[in-house]
Amino acid sequence: MEYKIKLLHNLIGALSFIVFLGSGVYMLTKFPAIDTSNEAIKHIFKASHIYLLLASLLNMILGGYFLLNEKKVDKIFQVIGSVLIMGSTLMLAFAFFHEPGNLEVGRPITGPAVVLIFLGVIFHWLSRMGQGTPGKID
Repeated sequence: MEYKIKLLHNLIGALSFIVFLGSGVYMLTKFPAIDTSNEAIKHIFKASHIYLLLASLLNMILGGYFLLNEKKVDKIFQVIGSVLIMGSTLMLAFAFFHEPGNLEVGRPITGPAVVLIFLGVIFHWLSRMGQGTPGKID
């Protein structure tokens, strides 16, 4: 299971980073028109772009360092945290392309996705509470 979670984090991290790069190219080529039409839309695009970077980097680091704990409750917390982070990354990629153009709707995808990232990090943090550093010699 550990290998599958690491693989998923790495895949989602790499793919979402590619989407991040593509969204940057999109903004570079489309922003002259966006700049003149509506400043708020431009800022929403940029914020969505940075949220996507955050999520992709978080997945990459988890893909590199993920190790399942021995205690069952800690494993459950880790899996929940990973599912929340991976799911929110997919939500943020979707949100970049669907939210910025309609200011009246607000940010119905981005807001919950950022909360899910927060909760995922908290679950991972809680799973490591009380654990010593593995391999550390005192």
